[in-house]
Amino acid sequence: MCGVLSSVVWGGVREGMVKVEGFGATAPMAVQTEVLARQRDIAAGSSHPFHAKQAALSAGRNVKPLTQWSLLRAKHELAKA
Repeated sequence: MCGVLSSVVWGGVREGMVKVEGFGATAPMAVQTEVLARQRDIAAGSSHPFHAKQAALSAGRNVKPLTQWSLLRAKHELAKA
């Protein structure tokens, strides 16, 4: 036995295994600050991104699912700019 133990590890934002970094040069500072603030909220457990759709619906906002078509359309619109 070599003394190495194997186990399943589930880590995410809270554990620091998933994080946002490396913003592009064109990302505005306000956007970077907001994204990092939301990352801290998720790590602290005060924000639950997978509950966002239900929260938006509860607030009376219309929520459209993000589809491959909508991503291609957004890419096309950005290319025209």
